[in-house]
Amino acid sequence: MEISIDLKMLSSIVYGNDGLLQEMIEEWLVDTEEKINKLKEKTSVNFKEIHFLKTSFSMIGCVEGIKICEKLIQKQDTMDIQSLCHIFELSKEVLSQKN
Repeated sequence: MEISIDLKMLSSIVYGNDGLLQEMIEEWLVDTEEKINKLKEKTSVNFKEIHFLKTSFSMIGCVEGIKICEKLIQKQDTMDIQSLCHIFELSKEVLSQKN
């Protein structure tokens, strides 16, 4: 599975400052990984956590992550958490290639 990442939103926030963009990507990785790890420990889907993750994936323009979050919100199927974890891992790979 391939995913797409579009950093236009983050780039506009930092006004083209590549150093600041790098810092924001690093913070995104740390924050999102923490939320993903907490989610993996749960036995049910928490709307607030999934909504945070949906917003996080929106910040990096990852449509695949957004779609899985929406699916989790609608169906609340914990099996989709594995898909979200996979998309996060792929996002990390793509973001590391962009730096």
